[in-house]
Amino acid sequence: MSTFILRSELKLFFSQGSNFLRCFFLVFLLALLALVVSSCGGGGTSEGAKSVDQDGMLLAAAGLLPSDTEILLTLNTDFNSDQWAKVDAIAEKLSISNDEGSLPQLSSLVRGFLLDPEGPAASSFGDPSLLLEAEGELFNSESELIFGPEVSFGFSNFFSEESQTLFVVMKPLDPAKTEAYFQSLGEEDAPVWHASDGWYLLAEDQKTLDKIMNDAQVSSLADDLTFKEFAETLPSDSAVRLWSGPGLVESFLESIGDPAEALMGITDLLPAGNDLSVSTDGFKGFSGALVAEDEGIRFIGVSKADNFPEFGNGSAEILALAPEDILVFLSFRNLRQPVEELLNLVLPQGADAPVELAQLEGLLGITIEDDLLPLIENEHALYLRAGSLLPEITLVLTPESPEAGISLVKQLLAIVKLGFGLDIPNEMVTIGTTNVLRIALPLDPLIVNLHMASISGHLVLSTSEAGITDFGTSENLGEAPRFVEVESAIGLPVENNGFLYLDMQNLLRFLAGVDVAFILDPDDVTDLLDTPELAPLESLLIYSSTSATDQQFSGFLKID
Repeated sequence: MSTFILRSELKLFFSQGSNFLRCFFLVFLLALLALVVSSCGGGGTSEGAKSVDQDGMLLAAAGLLPSDTEILLTLNTDFNSDQWAKVDAIAEKLSISNDEGSLPQLSSLVRGFLLDPEGPAASSFGDPSLLLEAEGELFNSESELIFGPEVSFGFSNFFSEESQTLFVVMKPLDPAKTEAYFQSLGEEDAPVWHASDGWYLLAEDQKTLDKIMNDAQVSSLADDLTFKEFAETLPSDSAVRLWSGPGLVESFLESIGDPAEALMGITDLLPAGNDLSVSTDGFKGFSGALVAEDEGIRFIGVSKADNFPEFGNGSAEILALAPEDILVFLSFRNLRQPVEELLNLVLPQGADAPVELAQLEGLLGITIEDDLLPLIENEHALYLRAGSLLPEITLVLTPESPEAGISLVKQLLAIVKLGFGLDIPNEMVTIGTTNVLRIALPLDPLIVNLHMASISGHLVLSTSEAGITDFGTSENLGEAPRFVEVESAIGLPVENNGFLYLDMQNLLRFLAGVDVAFILDPDDVTDLLDTPELAPLESLLIYSSTSATDQQFSGFLKID
């Protein structure tokens, strides 16, 4: 997130007032950011104690909140737990641990952010003393006594500047210390609270607290069957858990107002009767969790709806044909459906379909339905490998007839030459034993050769000859040791609808050896590659799978 965006979000968030509750929330987010970005922690690698019953605590906390809660963010504050022992072990691998332990290390990172005179915190607060006070109370030896083993932050009307509401639920181990601490903040900054059976519900003022309690008595979040389903999908031992309901999307759509105005007139370009309206009907929400493990960090997410787009799950057959030295590999499926939906949106349909389009298709001898869309059915892959001057980029499609795809491209090139006078050099050549269409693309100041061939039932397009000759060889990505390790760690299902793989080690080495000034500032690249904490990062794998009602996501960052 850029500094500019973060500053804007901070200003919006604190437009409601910079009381302690909001400062406390920000400090927690900074600690979460430190955990995600650098897996910070320190000290020993001894096995921690098993965390408290997080499932039971989550449902108990939800019982104090109304069913229209839009966001519930729960953070593990049991710093003696197994989760935090694993965070400490990861920190040691990343060479950012110290002898003081997790709390001082987190405190140092968060405090550095708050005191940075050029940072976003400084732009939102003239005096960060309240934030520093929140930081000091969170990361000290009595933090668990005051806040308990878990703290849950809830939001309603999240995108509303007028009525955004923040509330907190926690179960401190020493309620007397908790109440004494909040009372010490003074009337202006201290939250108001209600205590029941050891649980504390905190709000920014009495009116808000009363409304939350009354609404929860009528219908609590814990009584929501969908929320219970989400809670069951989350791991029982995690560092962070997040839930958001359909109300969050509705709140966002209300905040942007008129879609035509928000989209800067794009809707004016659509045919009559077509619009970009978004419906939340059927959407049930999203849940996610962040888990520290022995070999790295795992992210798990689940989105639920009555009916998801049918991208379809399938096996990644291209994985066994792609070469093993790939730096970035993206597997995805069936682009035809979303492209068809886009065409239906921008083009009139049925009796209103433009005669000009049908006439053009007849003139060209090419139709969208029969010639173009079949190219993007089934399984696809896009990957990057190191090249001598530029990276090699390869796209693999799986149409019913790859040869028909090559013929179609030849036909389009002839049409461009005849109709527009643009002669793009192309020829059929033999590379190895494969017939290849080579197209010379004039990309000033370079000429990039695009190679297209039918190989093993796939249509392969690559910016290098090696992309053709190396496809389908015995040494493939599916058997590459680094991929196999992260695949095993995440438990990649055979049937999925897409995944992204990054070979972090070799990708960083590649970036160090090429001129990427046209993408990134050279100084930023040098600073990034010289960061010792990046050395243990081995690989990243993220996948998704879909059922009729669920979209599941999972990611794993493997750290050696």
